[in-house]
This record gives sequence, structure tokens and C-alpha cells, in this order.
Amino acid sequence: MTLMHREIMEQPEVLGRLYEKNEAVLRALVEELNARGVTKAVFAGRGTSDNAAVFAQYALGVYRGVVSALALPSSMSAYGARLSLRDCLAAGFSQSGRATDALLVLEEAALQGAPTLAVTNDAASPMAKAAKYHLCCFAGEEKSVAATKTFTAQIYLAASLAALWGENRELQAALRRVPEQLAAFLAAPPDSLPRLAERFRYADDGFVLSRGFNYPVALECALKLNETCYMKIKAYSASDFYHGSLAQLDEKTPVVVLAPRGALFGDIRALAGRVRDCGAEVNMVTDDEALVAAYPGGVLLPHTGHEATSVFIFAAFAQLFAERLSVSRGLNPDEPRNLKKVTLTL
Repeated sequence: MTLMHREIMEQPEVLGRLYEKNEAVLRALVEELNARGVTKAVFAGRGTSDNAAVFAQYALGVYRGVVSALALPSSMSAYGARLSLRDCLAAGFSQSGRATDALLVLEEAALQGAPTLAVTNDAASPMAKAAKYHLCCFAGEEKSVAATKTFTAQIYLAASLAALWGENRELQAALRRVPEQLAAFLAAPPDSLPRLAERFRYADDGFVLSRGFNYPVALECALKLNETCYMKIKAYSASDFYHGSLAQLDEKTPVVVLAPRGALFGDIRALAGRVRDCGAEVNMVTDDEALVAAYPGGVLLPHTGHEATSVFIFAAFAQLFAERLSVSRGLNPDEPRNLKKVTLTL
């Protein structure tokens, strides 16, 4: 068993008490945000942590109406700009807590008096110490280069913040069900997953498409395939893919479509049909029985009952898919070429 697979299987346990362990910090953070009337947020992260930050944008936007953006650390480190952060929640995402660019954003925000948040897996890290508030993943050491359990921990914490700040009891209840739902899925993943991995065994490129809450999962799926399988594969939001990118499709192009039930289900389903009409092969991954039946070889995932929590099942699928495909290619997903666990950039 690879380290990556072992760490994928640890995720239900990691998420099981994550809210409880971070509840006091979450409540203190929300109290300050409400007292200060904060309505905007800026996020900083790279790689998998950046994808988690994109999820945070959706969660805080949908459930609290927060206008947010991804920070531009190089505007400060390379160009000497001073971003106006005083009225924003400045949040840095990093598994190691040593991301120098995200740390720079937190430090600048703190100088301007903005509330600062670090979401890391190391309470003793520079980012955790620099931020006023720290949400810890409590995931234990992640040994595989390919991040898995820290990603789902980060998005769980982001969803928990959105649910608490937005006073959304429905989302809070849905999040409490996630560990058990994820454990059940990992105990019996769909039989179609190995067949999908076999289909991609000799593929060199392709696309992963989704929208809404699962767009960051599409980004993460593509990243996992990049780093563990060395595929030239890119993720797009379903809405963006219409704008020029459809021209890349032909009958040799494999496309993975992540289509959870929810507000954007019809839009993603329509794009899948358009992709198929272009001659490309659609590999459907969905929690809707009728849709998977329309795409032979598709993967049916369990429905969590809430669109925002579907991300945990879809993320686990993406991780299992990448790990299995990497192994089938004779690669080691724990030690991808040219990569190391902690990457420092400015």
C-alpha cells in the first residue's frame, strides 16, 4: 500500500473531531469578524492549498455573502506594492505553514490591523504564529508528497467557518455527517473506479470539468494527475470551458466531468452533452443515477444530501483515481519526480 493510499484512508478519522478541536478559535474569529463588520476576504496559498482557498471563496460567498479574492503575493514581494488589506479577513492556507508568500500576506495584513487567519497542519509553523487566529488540520504528519488528508481538512475548516459565520444550521448538520459518509465510501469505493483508471493508463493529456463547489475539486483532481501520473491535464470551470477551450476537443481527448447534484447540475450536464457532441470521450463522475446511466463506464458516487459536502466524496474519488492510475503506470505517487513536500515561493 502506498503512503498516499494510507493517508487517503485516514481522512474520516481526521475530519471526525476537527470542528470540536477548532471550535473555540472559530467562534472567537467569527465574533471579531461580526464586531468589525468584515464583508471581504483575501486568500493566499499555492498548489493544493490554493485549491482549498478557492473552495473557501465559494463557501464564504454563498453562505455569508463575502466578496473575496486570491491574493497576489508577488505584487508585494517582487513589485513592492502595498495591497489595501485593512478591512479584509486575510487568510493563508498552507499544509506546512511555511509558505513564504502566504506568510508575507499575513504579515502585511497584520501591520494594517486586519484580522488574520492561518489554516495549516502545524501549530508551531511560522504562519500559525504570525496569524491572530490559527485553524489546525490535526491531520498528523503527511508523508506522501501528494497532499490528500490535509486538503480535505482545509476545506472542512473553510466550510465550518462559512456555516458558523453564516449561521447556517443546515450546513452545520451536513458537515457533522461527512466523516461517517466518507468512511462508508472509502470502505467500498465503486467498482467502476479501476476501469476508469485503466482507461487513462495510456493517456497523456485531457481535461477535468466541474462548476461551483466542486470546481476546486476539479482543480485538485487535475493537480493530482499532474504530480502523480505526469499527465498534461487541466481543470476548467464548466462555464469557462465554453469560451474557446472547446476548440481543443477531438475524438482522442479524454474528459472527466464531475457532476454533483445541486444548483449547477443542469449546467454541468449540458456541458457534458456538448463535449460528447464534439467527439470527445466523456468520463462521467456523478451522484445522480439517471445521469450516470446515460454515460456507459461512468462512476456513481454516493449522494451526501448537500451540495457543499459532496466535495468530500468527489475529492476522495479524485485522490483514489490518481493513486490507482499512478501505480498502474508503474510510478510512485509518494515521491513524484522533481517535487518535494514543502515548496517555498515568493
